[in-house]
Amino acid sequence: MSESASASTAAPVYPSKRTRTLVLMTLLLGLVPTIMASTTVNVATTDIMGAFGVGQDTAHWLSTGFLSATTVAMLMNAWFVTSLGPKRTFLFSIFLFAVGSFWAQEAMDFPSLIAARCVQGVAAGLLQPLTVTVIYPIFPLSERGRAMGLFGMGIVMAPAFGPVLGGLIVDQIGWRYLFTPILPLSFIAAAFALYTLPDKIEESERRPFNWLSFFLITACVVSFLYATSNGQRLGWQSADVVLPLIAAAVAFLVFIAWELLTRSPLLEVRLFLNRNFAYSSIVAFTFGAGMFASIYLIPLFVRTIQGFDATTAGMMLLPAGLVMIVVFPLSGMLAQVWAPRRTVTIGLVIFASSSFALFDVDVNTSFWFLALTILYGRIGLGLIIPSLQFHGMRSLPPPYLPFGAGTFNFIRQLGGALGVALAAIFVDQRLSHHRDQLIATQTPDNSATQELLRRLGELIEQAGLYGVDAMPTAFGYLVKTVMVQATTFAFRDGFLITGLIFTITLIPSLMLSKKAIKDV
Repeated sequence: MSESASASTAAPVYPSKRTRTLVLMTLLLGLVPTIMASTTVNVATTDIMGAFGVGQDTAHWLSTGFLSATTVAMLMNAWFVTSLGPKRTFLFSIFLFAVGSFWAQEAMDFPSLIAARCVQGVAAGLLQPLTVTVIYPIFPLSERGRAMGLFGMGIVMAPAFGPVLGGLIVDQIGWRYLFTPILPLSFIAAAFALYTLPDKIEESERRPFNWLSFFLITACVVSFLYATSNGQRLGWQSADVVLPLIAAAVAFLVFIAWELLTRSPLLEVRLFLNRNFAYSSIVAFTFGAGMFASIYLIPLFVRTIQGFDATTAGMMLLPAGLVMIVVFPLSGMLAQVWAPRRTVTIGLVIFASSSFALFDVDVNTSFWFLALTILYGRIGLGLIIPSLQFHGMRSLPPPYLPFGAGTFNFIRQLGGALGVALAAIFVDQRLSHHRDQLIATQTPDNSATQELLRRLGELIEQAGLYGVDAMPTAFGYLVKTVMVQATTFAFRDGFLITGLIFTITLIPSLMLSKKAIKDV
């Protein structure tokens, strides 16, 4: 055998265990602030709505804008990594995240705040795929499951403690300071990155940036989200809604066609010819939609209906985050010995059932019922994420890892952005439906309503209001009661549709591989 042939078939040489540990720690320190930025704001949504005088149908852009920017930026990750290298990409992302965070803190109006959130989202979109791109080449296949499990254990600490930290900041200082306390972690990560992250990924082909593809996918996402966000307000048959939907469809079709023709695609469409990658991506899309929809709806429900302050809302989410710290490493190990079909399916069933359990919530639902139900659902999420990621990436050759990582995370985040937007629109639409239905029953012929008004009138007069003041006050109380009940029904419908999304996702999950992820 020739020397060149021996070299080509030699086993790959991996860095030392100490080096691999330092790389994991650096990536973790950089990624935690971006994850906290996506979750801490959820407990402050009602405060920001009050500060800028916007409704729930507009406030969802705090999450939708961040996730949409993250989604589009993920397609830039492969170009950044292959052109600048992992280290420079990481440092640039940290700088961009700091700019967005300071801008968000000083935003003087709601559009400026959304723009700042989008800048944060771009930084997050560049950082998240970088994790897989760096970890896969430096860890042997037999250790990747455990590595991602340990990494995931650190990552889930961000959503575990993020809402609690956010709640304390909102209640004690103010919502504007949500965006900057986590920046020191980013700066520490940048210092570590100078010494730990590789300058380049071996066997990765450098390609020119495809501006046309980037413009097309950005136009598609923005047009679709604009249309769906304004459909309820302007009417779904309005030209201001129909034309952006058509533009989104055309931009998407042209984008796919161009990606197949160009030599430097942003999204490797041909990756979907890989069966493992295709089915994993389908599950990731619907999984992202359901997961981010629930993460958005739950804090908004407890603050709107339950009357929780931001700290209590954050504390309610803490047990769920803590249990994922345990589940993630176990899930990483299970990914080495169990078939992806089994772990993903079990996780989907658990999360779907937790969503269905929230269908009966109301103003009297206890704190611990909510906390434990959310905890149960997060066990399902912890089982899904590692197996799904490994299953999609394991069959891709090394040169395609940067593109596979970016594409896979793009699909999941796209589902998340659409999930939040559509969940907000759906709840707003169902609120109007339930409100109209309840108001229609409040007639002079409704004996229960008349009895309620009579008793309220008596109580109001006993409190010192007489004559003409009593009944208007009673009617005002009735209107508020109707709105609370209608809002409760709307959120219930939102939790129901989330459970249905995860139930439907069971279909593509059954197409995943029956083989465990073992070394080859």
